[in-house]
Amino acid sequence: MLSDKNWRTESAMLLMLTIMTNYLFVMLVASLIFKFSHADGSIKPGALIFSATTLAFHCANLFFVAAFLRINRTNWSEAFGISQSPGWHVLGFAALATAVVLPLAWLLGEASAQILSWLNVAAAEQLPVQTLRATVSIPQKIIFGSAAIVVAPVGEELLFRGLAYPMLKQWGFRRFAWWGPSIFFATMHQNLQVFASLVMLALLLTWLYEKTGTLLVPILTHSLFNAVNFFWLLHERAPAFPS
Repeated sequence: MLSDKNWRTESAMLLMLTIMTNYLFVMLVASLIFKFSHADGSIKPGALIFSATTLAFHCANLFFVAAFLRINRTNWSEAFGISQSPGWHVLGFAALATAVVLPLAWLLGEASAQILSWLNVAAAEQLPVQTLRATVSIPQKIIFGSAAIVVAPVGEELLFRGLAYPMLKQWGFRRFAWWGPSIFFATMHQNLQVFASLVMLALLLTWLYEKTGTLLVPILTHSLFNAVNFFWLLHERAPAFPS
């Protein structure tokens, strides 16, 4: 079971505000870059833009989190349970969770698309998915894949499961600690068709963190989820949605 974190409330609130400001700033910069780089209607530079903005956002967050941990006189291992020796059981948990959530996520995605169609609401693909489809360069695909499979899972799990969940739980909002970060995680991907799927994924990742006590399991599960979607998308076999 995940133990409560005795983090200072003031520093925790400041950290979340800083990360939120960082997110809004990076999204604004990315939007401006996309706007001016797509003047000819092409989105081929998108892989590099997506990767650069993802890396910038999460690197900045790592710096903020490091400062937060220093203020609270703890370290990465103690704060996120990564001191536990990673073994086959960690990978096994992640592989099993991925095998369960993937088909459910795809089914929810298809159901959401059908509902949106009934409501006459356009169900456009996520911009990263559109970008990857238009990317023909192998180096750009490698960079894009690294951002989606390695950088994003580490950064997002650190933020939503590692920080937001235990903070809200510690403040007494135990039910909201599950649903609030999960809904925001799905909302951040800005796509109605995959919203329900990503909420379900986020709830599963929260459960994994709560039950195992180590952030390694949700990180690996998130990474495997994105990896399968990424490689299937390259071959256009599935309605993939890197998260």
